[in-house]
Amino acid sequence: MTRIVSWLFVVGISFSTCASAEFDIKGVKIGMTREELIAAHPGLNCDVACFHAETPSRRVKTLETLAGARVSAWWFKFSPDGKLKSSNVTLGASSGPVVTSAFIEKFGKPTTAETSEFRTAGGYSGPKQETTWVDGDTVIMVAHPYSKIIEMKVEIYSKTQRDADVEAFRAKSKKDL
Repeated sequence: MTRIVSWLFVVGISFSTCASAEFDIKGVKIGMTREELIAAHPGLNCDVACFHAETPSRRVKTLETLAGARVSAWWFKFSPDGKLKSSNVTLGASSGPVVTSAFIEKFGKPTTAETSEFRTAGGYSGPKQETTWVDGDTVIMVAHPYSKIIEMKVEIYSKTQRDADVEAFRAKSKKDL
């Protein structure tokens, strides 16, 4: 009996490790270095700011689409130690169901899926869908629409880094009063 429990424990660890190793978006993983990111997406320029855009000077072939949908912009943010702490992708809001379905196929059942109301300054209101997957410290979030009625956002980030950034912002805000 002890051997069976031990075997199940090892298989469980192996399975969860495999799932974690696959927790990426087009090869973009939290904790990777700039060099690893550039190697995964040749042509990405990370001199001053690290991003892909639809403009000819910032376009990167491997980042032009996500789940078959056209990408407007793809940003990468690094921590002071040079590790990727977050990345976000902006696409057209109409791509939301397709991207969400592709992520469900890749990552399985989401950790949370919430529907709320989206309101614009012009008075439009409609449903907003936010779906998240959590694996350890890494969070992937898909929200459509997001910020503008015509946009959606996909984000992968380190929860620890995000919490530290929020706390640093709060501390700075208190000093600035």
